[in-house]
Amino acid sequence: MKRLGVALLLSGCAPRPTPTPPEAPPPTPPTSAVDAASAEASAAPTDGAPIDLDIPLVSGDAEPLAGLRGKVVVLLLSSTDRAGWAEFREHYEARLQAIGRARLVVITVANDPDAETLQAEWDRDPPPFLLGWDPAGALALRLGVAALPAVFVLDPQGRPVGSLASVEAAALTELDGWVDEVLPPPPPPEPPADDMPSAG
Repeated sequence: MKRLGVALLLSGCAPRPTPTPPEAPPPTPPTSAVDAASAEASAAPTDGAPIDLDIPLVSGDAEPLAGLRGKVVVLLLSSTDRAGWAEFREHYEARLQAIGRARLVVITVANDPDAETLQAEWDRDPPPFLLGWDPAGALALRLGVAALPAVFVLDPQGRPVGSLASVEAAALTELDGWVDEVLPPPPPPEPPADDMPSAG
């Protein structure tokens, strides 16, 4: 190897520099607000196991998610003063009316500090949702939620389909897609009742 180096120097040829690998391209920024929200979404369990938690209700009771098997569940964790709360309510009231509560359940869990104000708002304009209340954020913590809002879609077996950290219009469209993917078929129509023979 020493002789080769001397020969190169004597002939006026410099050793070739070692080529450097090309730099990796910078990451592509998200193309939409939903992409950004998806990237920051709170992570639901990813092992395919059902989520078995009790939802603390504003009434003081609890609703076990296990009791909602057979239905798709949309679970929103937010608060009444956050952007998108009213829009989410309006959107999913319409969806519930179209799909029916036999196949879809919507749960809103507010972390408002005052349950009386929350209940008063609900009493003035009650949507067909389950109203949860989690002022200390215990449920959010158990679901791994770092920031509000956070929305989860669970399939009829209680398994997470996806989650988003947004309730913007584009996010609602993405949530609807997940809901539609896992909706159980509508129940068959009830057969018409036979006319009872008149007593003669």
